[in-house]
Amino acid sequence: MDSLVRTTEGPESVSGPPETLESNDQPHSTTTTTTAEAAAALADEAVENQVQPADTVVAMDEATALKGLTEDVRDQGELERDITNQANLVMIEQEDERDEKRICKANGNIEKLEGEKRRKMQRLQSLANNPLMRKRCLEEVAQLNADIAALKKDISDIQSRINERHIHDGA
Repeated sequence: MDSLVRTTEGPESVSGPPETLESNDQPHSTTTTTTAEAAAALADEAVENQVQPADTVVAMDEATALKGLTEDVRDQGELERDITNQANLVMIEQEDERDEKRICKANGNIEKLEGEKRRKMQRLQSLANNPLMRKRCLEEVAQLNADIAALKKDISDIQSRINERHIHDGA
C-alpha cells in the first residue's frame, strides 16, 4: 500500500526552478513557474513590442487629402433627382400592377358574361313558341352585350393608361 502513495518533498517539487522562456529565438525577461503565467507574460510582451504606425505615416499634401475626401461626393440636386426618379419608377410599377389586376378581373367578368350570354342564346332557341319570353331573353342578351362592350372599353382605357405612363417614363 505504501508503494502506491508517493509524495515528493524537497527541491524536486511540482513547480521547478524558474526558467526563462524563449520564443522566436529571443529570451523573455519574465521568469514564470506555471504555463498560465508564461502565456500571460508572452501576451504582455507582444503588446509592448508592437510597432507604432506613426513611424510609417506618409505626409500628404493638402490637395491629395481633399481629393481623397471628395471622391464620392455628389451634387445635392443630382442626388434629389435620382431619388425622385427612383420613387417615380416605384410608383409607376405599383400603378401598373394595380391596372394589370383590374384587367385580369375585367377579363374574368367578360368570360362570365359571355358564358351567361351563351346560356341565354340556347334558351332563346328553345323559346320559339313563346313571344313574351323570347322578347325578355333578347333584352337580357342585349344587356349582356352592352356590359361586355363596357368591360372591353375599360380594358382598352386601362391599357392606354399603362402605355401613357411608360411613354412619359421613357421621355
